[in-house]
Amino acid sequence: MSDTAESILRALLAATSVLAAAYLGFALLQWVARRYSDRYPGLLNLVDRARRPFRFLVGLAAAQVVSNRIAHLKGGWIDTFEHALQIGTIVALVWLAVTIVSAIEDQILKNDLKRERSAVDRRRFETQITLLRRLLTASIVSIGVVAVLLTFPSVASIGTTLVASAGLISIIAGLAAQTSLTNVFAGIQLALSDSVRVGDVIVVNSQIGTDTTDTTGTVTQLTLTHVEMRLWDGRVLILPSAYFIVQPFENLTRNRSLLIGTVSIDVDLSTPVDDIRNEVTRILQGSDLWDGRRQYVTVSNVVGTVRTLQIGMSAANLDDLTALQALVREQITEYLIQELPDSLVRTRTEPFSIPKPEEEQSSAG
Repeated sequence: MSDTAESILRALLAATSVLAAAYLGFALLQWVARRYSDRYPGLLNLVDRARRPFRFLVGLAAAQVVSNRIAHLKGGWIDTFEHALQIGTIVALVWLAVTIVSAIEDQILKNDLKRERSAVDRRRFETQITLLRRLLTASIVSIGVVAVLLTFPSVASIGTTLVASAGLISIIAGLAAQTSLTNVFAGIQLALSDSVRVGDVIVVNSQIGTDTTDTTGTVTQLTLTHVEMRLWDGRVLILPSAYFIVQPFENLTRNRSLLIGTVSIDVDLSTPVDDIRNEVTRILQGSDLWDGRRQYVTVSNVVGTVRTLQIGMSAANLDDLTALQALVREQITEYLIQELPDSLVRTRTEPFSIPKPEEEQSSAG
């Protein structure tokens, strides 16, 4: 047998030994995780989720053993092969680290569900943990990208030059990424200040075209750069994080989970308010959309012969509240038309009395 064939055979045997030892070690780790799953429930989930990046990393380790065994052989492909292994190892380590961070986040959130706390505190904690996980993931990926680039000799030499001129480069990068960095820091500030959380119902002043209106939606995602709001009709409004630092907005569930909406109706001054209250109670009690926590009917304004009724109601979420407001508005309007027609707002006019021609002549004589 030639020396080349013998070297390759020994390299393959060594790689096989590495693979076998790694898989046996991983199987032992799974057994330990299952045995102590009652005491450490997150350990089994962590091991299961790390299986794929671990296999990829073990395969690269085995390939590295083969590369070291045959490094004395001539051929330019060996250098390329070793460079690819370096890049693959960095990718595998980044993948494994991101997986571990994600598994830890899931376990922390699961443990928090077992604690007795208010919905507001739970949303606050979930938002902060999720943002922390995204920040760690972005940092790990950034470090991995830099490490991959530094494996290229040309990039490494450029890096030395960049370090020497770091002052100028930092100024240029800061000006170029000013908007992006502003949103990133704004996203971190939102999570730390607890002014916006996932699940909050907020009102923002959005501009679509030339129209500026107040838009109500539920925060579905809070990232380092933007905030996503789901509107009542299913649309998603995406706003940069810096918007919530610069512009004022209303958080309807800031300190409580009670969600209240109102319906305004103009009626005649002679309208019996107690009848309207009884009808609102009947409508709400007959609807599954009402959560039974809050209702009221008040006179919010009086102008001339018209007074404005403010009808308030509560619901469990924004979708139910929007549908409940539409239901109350529709049925109260029908009630006024059918049962209290005199309560509808009317414009009263009285014509001027015009004297007849005969009266004019008699008054002139």
